[in-house]
Amino acid sequence: MLFSGQPGTGKTTVAMIMAKTLNLPLFKFVGQELKKPEQLKELLKTPDCGAMLFIDEIHSVSKEIAELLYPIMEDRQVQSPTDPTLTIYLNPLIVVGATTEPGALAKPLIDRFTLKFTIPAYTGMQMIEIVKGMVSKMGAANYTNDAIIALAKRCKNVPRIAGNLIFQVNDYAIANKVAEVTDSEVKEVMDRNGVTDDGLDGTDRKIIEILQQHDTLGLDALSAFVGEDSNWIAKVYEPYLLQRGYLLRGKTGRSLTQKGKGVRF
Repeated sequence: MLFSGQPGTGKTTVAMIMAKTLNLPLFKFVGQELKKPEQLKELLKTPDCGAMLFIDEIHSVSKEIAELLYPIMEDRQVQSPTDPTLTIYLNPLIVVGATTEPGALAKPLIDRFTLKFTIPAYTGMQMIEIVKGMVSKMGAANYTNDAIIALAKRCKNVPRIAGNLIFQVNDYAIANKVAEVTDSEVKEVMDRNGVTDDGLDGTDRKIIEILQQHDTLGLDALSAFVGEDSNWIAKVYEPYLLQRGYLLRGKTGRSLTQKGKGVRF
């Protein structure tokens, strides 16, 4: 089973809920940290009832690991880590992968996933409901509807970011003994922390300001100017800037739309 979608859309959460619902042990790995076949030796200990293997960012696994996964996914068998001539048959195993870059997966690996799901980004209305639920559990004060909407607008439609923003507003409410948080308090905290009404943070603004000066830049050049890893820019920042109509991504590099060229901070 393969889940694809932007960061923060709940791919890992869905996998964990599945394992809990099915009452299965969960073996969890991150693709880029999975380097050697020996790391998967825990799979040899799966109980008779079966288990779930979850690999986050599965597009970043090495070729060696991918080739090890093929017989596991097809025939539930794996070579012994101590004797390559010995084949070990595994108990029932559900293999679940999550990726933000489905196009980066090797075709043989994609083909072995019989079920593939794309998890869409949350809509603005969905985020309002999510933030409403979060402040009811996390809020250090009463949050008005306007405050909830203001937070939902600034979290890039990502629940993790919404949680971070709520913590920031909570700290302000506690320090200033605010019993009821309105959109005015949210705006004050966000302005202090450099988050715009559209949810752009310091790195987003830096990307836009650099491209306003240089017109078009390749990803590596943009990364050098911004001071952030190129993969981090491509995975975390670009999707939202593209979605909000600030950024264009073409064959010659990254450039700004008219909206991006005209924005001032």
